[in-house]
Amino acid sequence: MLDPAVHTQFLDQLGHWAEKALAEGRFPFRKIEQHTDLLTEFGRQTADLVFWVNQNSFVAGGVLLLVTGQTGSAEQRNGTACASALGLKQFALWDQDGITLWSAPEMILQWRLELPPESVRIDFFFDALLQLMDQFRLRSVIEAPSSEQLSSWHLTNLCRHTLEQARPLLSEGIRRTRAELLPVSEHLAQEKLILSLAQLLTFLYRTRRPAELTLHTLDARLTEISLARGVEAGHCEQIRLDEQSTILLHHLFRRLEQISPFSSAPRATRFLRHLLELTAPQSDHQAAATACCTDATVAIYCNDIGAQQLDAEIDSCGRLLLKQLLRDLLGLRQPVLTATSLFKLTEFRQPARIRAHLFDPQRPSRPEEKILGAHLRQAWPGRRFESAQGAALFLWQALYLLGQMPSDSTLRLTIPGSLFDLLGAETLLNELSEHFLLSRIDLDENARTLELVLARTASTDRSHRLNTQQAILITQQRSKWAALTTSEEQISPAKRGNPTRQALREDILRTVAIRGVPCFPEHYLYDLFRPELVVYPLENGPWEIDQNFMGLLQLKDKTGQRTCEADPVHSYALILASHQHQQVRLPQDETVCREILIRFLTDLIDIRRLAQSECFGGLTNPAQARRCLTEVWHRLELPPWSVVKSAANFFHLEHD
Repeated sequence: MLDPAVHTQFLDQLGHWAEKALAEGRFPFRKIEQHTDLLTEFGRQTADLVFWVNQNSFVAGGVLLLVTGQTGSAEQRNGTACASALGLKQFALWDQDGITLWSAPEMILQWRLELPPESVRIDFFFDALLQLMDQFRLRSVIEAPSSEQLSSWHLTNLCRHTLEQARPLLSEGIRRTRAELLPVSEHLAQEKLILSLAQLLTFLYRTRRPAELTLHTLDARLTEISLARGVEAGHCEQIRLDEQSTILLHHLFRRLEQISPFSSAPRATRFLRHLLELTAPQSDHQAAATACCTDATVAIYCNDIGAQQLDAEIDSCGRLLLKQLLRDLLGLRQPVLTATSLFKLTEFRQPARIRAHLFDPQRPSRPEEKILGAHLRQAWPGRRFESAQGAALFLWQALYLLGQMPSDSTLRLTIPGSLFDLLGAETLLNELSEHFLLSRIDLDENARTLELVLARTASTDRSHRLNTQQAILITQQRSKWAALTTSEEQISPAKRGNPTRQALREDILRTVAIRGVPCFPEHYLYDLFRPELVVYPLENGPWEIDQNFMGLLQLKDKTGQRTCEADPVHSYALILASHQHQQVRLPQDETVCREILIRFLTDLIDIRRLAQSECFGGLTNPAQARRCLTEVWHRLELPPWSVVKSAANFFHLEHD
């Protein structure tokens, strides 16, 4: 029986044997890959072992899934989904009784090899694997699917594979040639590649002479497509494809040309919808798929295109091209107006039904905040939103959108579920309570997305403010949110007379909760497009530095046992996280990890300064003020200030 505890070790052994067989030249496969992540009709699936014929073209010869216990319908369903995503007509399952080979999607048993009871002979398992590879070798030739039989999920995974290969290459090229774009290089690389993919597909759909798109003319010809379709390239216009990413995209173009993705309109329609879900501005494409624009007249960063003509649509340049292509396939009319930035829409038709999906977590730079502030003053004449400074971009977008809404218009808004923990949330909620009637608020079960349905009203009646039931709903989901739904003017705790230490402490805690208490690293991974993460167990925390050796820090747990050895960036990240978590996922790239760590430390320093200012401003006795500050910090359940100071000193951050 395949015990779950030895699943990984057994899979590693199978992979080693398969690689050995390939090295001997016995099979036509070029590569064996473990834990292949696939997008399927049942969500993300992991194929245990994939036998690649040509991985760059996403051509596989076989797929094997290990089964704990006995094979059932769920395992067969998952195998069928993986086979479809890989472009295969068969898949293999290895369970406690033996190996079975099934046809897909019919799920008809084609071959079976029974294992002797309680067999532990290594040579028998090795021979069983070779027999399975022989079956794959034969069937990958005589049962290879035609281009018409390849599913929309296979096309989606093919494109996704190319994007994931090209993104780090293009990002590194941007870092090397455009130093001023270093903070947003990952984001720009992803946007440029999505645009290039949309241009490739548009070219394939519209041209009858695909041979004209050569390797040397690819980038220039693709740019012409955007101009011809009336879609501005936005900030992607300043980015050029590097040599390696150009080669990958040209290879993808040739592979798509062979498959003819538009030979079947239903398949092409499903394929484009999958790509819209994949490229949605949120890491979890399944959660983002709920952002449809049914019955809307204005759609903002939505996945669905709706059935009626839109007055306006806002999205990234690549996704606008994909939507144009999808509408052409379905025979639908294109939107009257399109834009790549929410801030380019200055007015809506009356009355407006708006559907918006705002998830951009990037923090604008100081110069960008000045521009955003000008947009907000245009949307909210006579108002200044000082508390929005330092907030994520989606909060700036939401405030601007609310200001642009005319009376009697409605908005269905989806934003991150962590809104109420973030800086700037107070400002957004104040505007909602003052000027809008909230008819529904839903938080998904994983607290990833928050959906609000609201209407703008000219009335100042208090009944149009967030009502008690909605406040209770928010409180049930996040206990810290209760104070956010009140309509009282927020006054600095230090200016409310002469409070006692306990009263001042509670007021400060509410103020900090409104601004947002950071959780590291979760709150800082939103603006990173699917970074490669490494899981670190943090048993017996908190951890601390044991010694410095050759530029690496050796860490130990609270029992004195050494835990791991890492560079200073990851070491300080682990130390800080060990005060809050039993396990943590950190970016593998040191530069990326340093970026989110500096942001976390900066937020902690800002919170400390706020609490310190309120404590010493509200209490005349310095000893009581220091005690109050210590109590506030302890109640916030943040890493000890001494640990934060040590990390801040290492990274040369001012904190006093």
